[in-house]
Amino acid sequence: MIEGSSVRLVPLQLMSDELLALQSWLQDSDVIKYMGYTKTVPQTEEHIDRYLNKLLQNPDVRIFKMVVGKEYIGNIRVDINWMWRVGVVSLLVGKQFWKKGYGSEAIELITKFAHDTLGMHRVEAGILDGNVGSVKAFEKAGYELEGTRVGRRFCEGKHIDEYMVSHVKK
Repeated sequence: MIEGSSVRLVPLQLMSDELLALQSWLQDSDVIKYMGYTKTVPQTEEHIDRYLNKLLQNPDVRIFKMVVGKEYIGNIRVDINWMWRVGVVSLLVGKQFWKKGYGSEAIELITKFAHDTLGMHRVEAGILDGNVGSVKAFEKAGYELEGTRVGRRFCEGKHIDEYMVSHVKK
């Protein structure tokens, strides 16, 4: 477990009520607007369970549930490239927990974990144009904007830019 002032990152193992919460978030168009894969596949309990189990068995992924108090608020993960010592962070926060600072705290925690525990020199993320909440959360967590990948992603019927942000261990 990784402990912050408000948020705890707990190795992912979802209880049935948490799985139902995740399923409802994955069916919320606001929550998944800037995600890719989840919009293309029906988010049944069985599909989510299979997908999470696949991630948990992958030695190149560390995935945690985000908990505030006793409440499950979302997931955060880091995908690891061991050769290059680079981690890629992604997260999902339930809409009712937005704009409370939980995302940026979770990003800070997983970034420190990636640097100090996993030995990653660099931790990065891609943020789709329009995802203001993620931009603010990563900036607040100390990430710097590196550049824009023009027309990199297809979202809601059009190609949009992806902002690349990173945190490099000094």
